Amino acid sequence: MQSDHTNPNIFLVCINHFYTYKDQIAKLNLLEITDEEKDQVIETYLTSHTDEIDEYFATTHIDKAVLKQDVLVGINELYLHALDESDDDSEMIFRYHEIVMSHLFQKLYDYNIRIFFILENTLSDKEFLTLLSIFQKSNITTITPYLDDETFTLATTDHSITRLYAREYDDVENDLAYTVAHTHHMMYAEKDTSVSYIHRVLKVAEELPATYLVLYRNKPADIAKGLFLQGYFKEVSFEGK
Repeated sequence: MQSDHTNPNIFLVCINHFYTYKDQIAKLNLLEITDEEKDQVIETYLTSHTDEIDEYFATTHIDKAVLKQDVLVGINELYLHALDESDDDSEMIFRYHEIVMSHLFQKLYDYNIRIFFILENTLSDKEFLTLLSIFQKSNITTITPYLDDETFTLATTDHSITRLYAREYDDVENDLAYTVAHTHHMMYAEKDTSVSYIHRVLKVAEELPATYLVLYRNKPADIAKGLFLQGYFKEVSFEGK
């Protein structure tokens, strides 16, 4: 899926900045400076990117249809990025998303755009927990069919896949309804085949207000395709983004 404009996709820009941020952290760790000095450098770096986001939305002519295309590409890339970072769960990594990506997704509220990302895939415990953490830090409410006390006791030392106890679908539906009532961005994720409420969740998606931009992914990460809800679900490709 390509955007038909010449401005950079601010979502991809911010995700790319993350990798520069990681390099900065690695360099800082080699310097003989205090933790306070390190925090100050990091804070300055993060603030520069939130300022960049503000400037982009203040000075760029925003075509809402194009912005929606950018959001679809961006949310897909955030998902792939979360999988890439599953081997690094340091607090510094999540701090970028809590400050920069959260600020970016908050901007969508100004354009009356909400995100609903639906994921059905096979994920290791580490991938699943990193995905939840990065999306939560990025200002996106995460909903799963699993019991919370089961989810957050998952082992993160290997790439195992633990089958979790599932909640009743009514509980999932209540979480979805609550999130929509409070007009939050949201993600619903299933990590394996132990439970499948997907068809019912897709039905909920079809009945959401038009403010919600819905993307459903059920293909492996290396297949750059998903399903975008636009009256009905149709396939979109993220190749050549």
